[in-house]
Amino acid sequence: MPDAFHIRDNGVVQGPYTKAQIRQLVQEGKLTPSMDLSADGVTWHAARSIKGLFPPAAPPKVPDFSDDEGLNANEGAQSQDPSVSSGVASEQSPPNADTIDKLSVSDAWKNTFREIQGSPAKSQFNILAFLFTFFYYAAKGMWKKGLALVLFGAIFSTLIEFAVGLAGITNLNGIVYAIPSSALCAILANRDYYSLKMKGEDFWPSLNWLGNPAALIAVALVAFSGMIFLSMRAEKMSYSCSHPEVLELVRQIISEVPFRANMLSQDQIDKQSKVLRGLLLMEFDGIRSMNSQNPGEKLCSAQIKITAKDPKAIPMFQNMQIGETLTYGVSFTDDGRLWVQVYD
Repeated sequence: MPDAFHIRDNGVVQGPYTKAQIRQLVQEGKLTPSMDLSADGVTWHAARSIKGLFPPAAPPKVPDFSDDEGLNANEGAQSQDPSVSSGVASEQSPPNADTIDKLSVSDAWKNTFREIQGSPAKSQFNILAFLFTFFYYAAKGMWKKGLALVLFGAIFSTLIEFAVGLAGITNLNGIVYAIPSSALCAILANRDYYSLKMKGEDFWPSLNWLGNPAALIAVALVAFSGMIFLSMRAEKMSYSCSHPEVLELVRQIISEVPFRANMLSQDQIDKQSKVLRGLLLMEFDGIRSMNSQNPGEKLCSAQIKITAKDPKAIPMFQNMQIGETLTYGVSFTDDGRLWVQVYD
């Protein structure tokens, strides 16, 4: 006959308790009919269904708990709670070593769970979660948490991208934007897996409203739409006067000038100017932005120096350097294309 019992309330398991402690909890009102009891930690019964556990409705009195018939009834029945098969336990009442040993996980994970149990505030870094983010979480049965973490990381990355665009930074490696999502997954993965196996928690209780798949997907769609908009805005803001793509368009426009007076087709002009750009070196100095009277345009000024890459190939450029100050405007067309105009 078992001498110890576990109590389960809203998925949280506490215990073991002796018979005397069970009687005391009933008397103090801390064990209610809505809770579940188990003699072995595997098979659970509603407390209200256990014979002799609770006193009659009136008058209230301490129940006769000397008979264990109710606790041992239907001992072979299968629990309908999916968390039971994982050895669910509470962090408020830490499970003993036997609880972790019964889990269907590898020995490495059992050791990790013991470390988490012994040091709740200690953070761990999971390199596989860092590399595979959502896919790692999904493989561990935590796809909702994985999707939420990727979503949070993507939102943070978009804010970084927007700030970078405002600052006019153009040479930031794209991999930087993937770090927030990866870092979140790597730091939380072990503890989230512990919560899943030990408590049956598939989403964070504080964000339970977001754990509904429909709500999570809806929030993700809205968030990603907003991120796309901010990314496009950030990309436009990043096109400063010194942006490489802007300067290349200025070079292209300047190299076309000698051929436009010859009544050539645009294809011919493009070919001739491309050849000329291959022979000349155009360098910009003193680039600065100015106020523009045209809405949506960024007005720029720069000193351009033109020299021949090989002076012997173009005799007219031997010992010669052409330099002048030019003004050009940077804007975007209605369909989002970059537009550069060089002013006389």
